[in-house]
Amino acid sequence: MTTTLSVIVKGVETQLDDIGALIAHAGWGMPPMTTWNNSAPGQHGATWGGYRLTPRHGTLTFRMRTVEQDTMYALRQTIQDLFNPLNGEIILKFLTPTGTRHFACHYFDSNLDWKVESAWAQGYSVSLEASDPTCYDPTGVDYTFSLGGGSGGTIPMAIPMLVGASTIDQIQNADTDGNWITYPLIRITGPIDDCIIENTSTGEILDFTGDNLAAGSYYDIDLRYGLKTITDNTGANKISTITTASNLSTFHIGPDAEVGAGGINSIRVTGINVTEATKIELSFFDRYLGQ
Repeated sequence: MTTTLSVIVKGVETQLDDIGALIAHAGWGMPPMTTWNNSAPGQHGATWGGYRLTPRHGTLTFRMRTVEQDTMYALRQTIQDLFNPLNGEIILKFLTPTGTRHFACHYFDSNLDWKVESAWAQGYSVSLEASDPTCYDPTGVDYTFSLGGGSGGTIPMAIPMLVGASTIDQIQNADTDGNWITYPLIRITGPIDDCIIENTSTGEILDFTGDNLAAGSYYDIDLRYGLKTITDNTGANKISTITTASNLSTFHIGPDAEVGAGGINSIRVTGINVTEATKIELSFFDRYLGQ
C-alpha cells in the first residue's frame, strides 16, 4: 500500500502530490509535551509532578519542478488557497498501512520564498498548528444501550440485566484500538429516570440521580475539552441535572496503557422507568499520539 497525504478543506480533499512534490514532513510523530516537578527544601533532585501535551506545530515541504513560470505561480496560488487562515479548520490526512489518521489543524505559517538560482525548481514549506496534538481514526466507534440489549463495536459483550419491565442495568465492553485517551459523545433518549453511566475501568461516572427525562426528549453530553456540555433537544443547558459526584470534566475512554490489554472499558448504564424507546448511545474516535 502506498502512503498518501492529503488535506481536507471545507469538505474537499486534495492530494498533496497534486500541488507539487511533497519531499518532507516533520512534527507529526510523537506530540510535544511539558513536564513539571516539585521539590522540598533540602531535597536532592525533585519529585515527579506530571505532564501535559502541548499544541503541535508540523511542517510540509514541497519542491515545485516546472518549466513554465506561469505554472509555478499557479502552484503557489493553489498553496495559498488551501493553506489560508480564512479556511478555518484544515484536516491533514495520513493514509498508511496502519490505517487512516486525521490531525485537526489550522494554518500557522509558510515560506514561499523564490530563489533566482533555482530557476523553476522552488522549495516551499507550510506550517500547521494542531491545538489538540493527537490524531484520530475518522471511522467512529458506537455503542447503544437499550432494553433490547446492547450493540456496538468489535467486542460488545453486552450483559443485559433487566429487573422488571422498566429498569435497565446493562454492561458493555467498549474497546479502543488507539493509544491515547478519547472523550466520547453521549446521547440519552428518554424516558428514563435516575440514569447513571459509569466507566468501571476508570472509576468515573455521570450521575443523573434525581433527574426525570421524559419520552421524546434527549440529552446530548459532549465530553470533549473546551466543551464539556449537557444540552437537551431544545438546546437548553442541562448541566444542573448532573450530580456533584459526577466526573464531567474527566470522563473518558482509556487505552491499553491505562485500562489494560485491548483498551477495554467496561461501561455500565442503569436507570428506571424506561421503555423500549429508551436508549443511551455512546460514540468516540480512536485517538493516537501521532503518525
